[in-house]
Formats: sequence, C-alpha cells, structure tokens
Amino acid sequence: MGCRFKVVGLGACALALCLPHSAGAVLCDELPLPNKLYGVGHNALTPILEEVARRLEQDPKRTDERTTVLYVDSLGACGSYQAFLDGKVTGRFFYWTEEPYTFELCDARDGGQPLDFAYLPAAVDYCSQLPLPADVVARRGLVHGVSLVTGLQSPERSISAEALYLIYGFGPDGQASPWTDGSGIFAAEGFNRDVLGFAIGVPPERFHDDTPPTIGTTFHHVMGYASDATRATQAIGFASLAAVDAQRSNVKPLAYQHFGQDCGVWPDSNDSAFDKLNVRLGKYALWQQGSFLARVNAQSNVVNDHVANFMGWFDGSSQPPGTEVDVFPAVIEEGGLPDCAMQASREGSVGSLSSYAPPKPCGCAFEALANPHDPNPCHPCSSDSECGGDAPRCNFGFCEGYRAAAASEG
Repeated sequence: MGCRFKVVGLGACALALCLPHSAGAVLCDELPLPNKLYGVGHNALTPILEEVARRLEQDPKRTDERTTVLYVDSLGACGSYQAFLDGKVTGRFFYWTEEPYTFELCDARDGGQPLDFAYLPAAVDYCSQLPLPADVVARRGLVHGVSLVTGLQSPERSISAEALYLIYGFGPDGQASPWTDGSGIFAAEGFNRDVLGFAIGVPPERFHDDTPPTIGTTFHHVMGYASDATRATQAIGFASLAAVDAQRSNVKPLAYQHFGQDCGVWPDSNDSAFDKLNVRLGKYALWQQGSFLARVNAQSNVVNDHVANFMGWFDGSSQPPGTEVDVFPAVIEEGGLPDCAMQASREGSVGSLSSYAPPKPCGCAFEALANPHDPNPCHPCSSDSECGGDAPRCNFGFCEGYRAAAASEG
C-alpha cells in the first residue's frame, strides 16, 4: 500500500532550523496577524501545525477572527515545559503564510515572548523534575508511538523487549541473534529513545549505538545495509510511527513483543495497514499520551479562550473560528493519532495500561482517513437518525457505539 504521510520527526534539529526560510525576521509583536497564539513544544506537533495552518490560510472564506499559531520546537520536551512554566521564551518562532506557501520566522520581544500554550509528547511526569503547578492544566493531546525498523532484506519480522534490552543495553556483548556483531545498531537521541528505554529497561544514556544518528538519518543508516542480505540482518533502528509510515518502501517495521506478551504485534492490525489498531487497543506498548498545557483560573477554566478552542482542534471537540475548514481530518492525514481514537489509556509516562472510553469516539473516522484504501466496515452518517443497533450514535461522519451526553452529534 502506498503511504500518504510526509516525513516527520527530525530529531534534535528543529524544523525551523532545517528548512529554508526568509531572511530578516521581524518582531512577532509587529506582525499584522489575527489572534496570535504563542506556543512552545516538541517537534512531533510541527508538521500537523503546518498542515492545519496551510488549510486555514487557503480557505477563501477565512476572516480576521481566525487564529494564528506561532511555535518554537527547538527546546525538546522538558525544555519546552520549563519555558512555559517560566512564562516566556527567547529566540525565534515560526508560522505559516498563504501562497506561495512557506513558513516564516519572527523574533521574540526583548526579554522573552510570553507563551500561551505548550505541548509535551507525553504525560507531564515525563519531566519528573517539573511538577504541574496549580494554575496549569494538562489536557490529553495526540498519541505518539515508536516503531522498530530493520532493512528490507532482513528476514526478521518481530523482536522482543528482552532482545532489545540486550541489543541496546550491551551491544555486541548482548548476543541477541541476529544482531550479534554490534554494527548496524542505531539509536537516535531524544524522545523516541526515552520511550523505548522506558519500555525495555535501558536508561537512555546507556544505549549502545554504532553511529548515533538523528531520527532523520536513522533510515539512511538502516537503508545502507539493505544492499547486502548478510549486513541487512545487523541493521536495527527506531523512529516515530508517523516517520516510519513515510518510509515503509525503504525500511521494514518490526512487530514488538513486550514483556509478558506471547507474541509480537505491529502498531497496526497488520504490516501493511495504517490503522494503528494495536496501539489504540493497548496491545502495542511503545507509545505515550501527549499533553497540551495551558493556564487556568481559580475555577479551572483555561484563561485564554483561543487556547481552549485551539486544544479542541486535535480531538474534534472545537473548530477554528473565522474559517469553514474542518481541521480534524488534517490532524489524522498528517500522521496524528487523536485521543478520541484510543480504547486504551496509560497511567502517566511509564504506568500501566487500562481500558479507555473517550467522550466522543472517532475510531471509524480515524480508520477511514488513515487507511483510505482498505474497506471500512463502519456505516457513514450525518445524524444519529441514520444509525442504530450496536452503533446508534453519529460521530465524525460514522456510526459509533456511544457518545457522551455533553458531546455534539455528527
């Protein structure tokens, strides 16, 4: 099956620093843009923000009520969290403009730009040294997972947590067949390494790797082993689920068998699907629940109404003002896994899994958008009256089993 996703997850290199941009950035405060929201966070969110902004800017019916998002993604997860707690950040934000479509840079004001929101790719306890203040709320964001990959010529299809512990914890001394000579072991630094390390019990700073790559070059290293069948068996690396989806014609995802499991499972229902079914059901263990951070008042309401609206874009609970664009499909089509598609929840960053029932489930809509070439057994709809039986509620254009009373129809 062909893949529709763009390459995402550029590792330690921020998108704003890796792509060409216009020179002579101006102060962000001086930009004549409506309803500016200043955010800081992990670069896992960047390609989705870009696509959403593109669709909003290209809407011919957009008005000056629309929201403009300006974002810094160069500080990492906990660096972003710390900046948000500090209340401001220095440096440059990037944002997106209308055709000819590109991103631009603007400078923070002297002394630092005040921040409206932050995004973590995990629960807040991922940054254990930074407790959540009483005036900050953490809302469930997108789900971010990690996939193991090897060369296309490798006969391997699955790998266990025990084997990964030996491979990344001990290198050639681990002798986990066939990864026994210590070459071809790649472990990009950053969030994805942390997720894998949490799962297999190897501290991120203790990872063995042959050539420490960024996430963007992990694929090139693994692909470099593909021309020789013997060397291909020695190649192993990992990257985000969305990044791996974009490279399936070049590398092969491995099924993952977690501690206590009887067999390995792919993130998806099979090795050619894009439905993330085993992640959503909690059968695939290598994932984290992202978090949006925002300031709240004494009544626990988000102080900035535009921020409250913005956070709802990612689960379909709100739509951007000043435009007729439905951004929820863009989130999924750019590789995002929204909370409403999940049937499993994780306690914190490293806690146990449990069943989860989102207020307005969107599993059918997610599969239709993420896996468009496969048959979707769900019944399309525009209202509850078109649904019935075991799926009586119309959610996101498909009949689903339930919907919370406070959630909207359709």
